[in-house]
Amino acid sequence: MAKKEQKVLIGMSGGVDSSVAAFLLQKEGYAVEGVFIDFIGGEKSRQDFQKAQTVAKKLK
Repeated sequence: MAKKEQKVLIGMSGGVDSSVAAFLLQKEGYAVEGVFIDFIGGEKSRQDFQKAQTVAKKLK
C-alpha cells in the first residue's frame, strides 16, 4: 500500500511535538487526521484547541 493511501490518526495537543509529528507524517505522504480531546475544560483547553486547529489548517 502506498503511503498516500495510508491514513494516520494523530492526537493534537496544540504543542510543538504533535504539530511537528503531523507535519513530518504528511511530508512523508501519509493522509493525516488530527484529533483533539478536551479532558480538562476551561480557558487552557480552549487555547490548546485553537492552537491545534491553527496547525491543522496550515497542514491542509
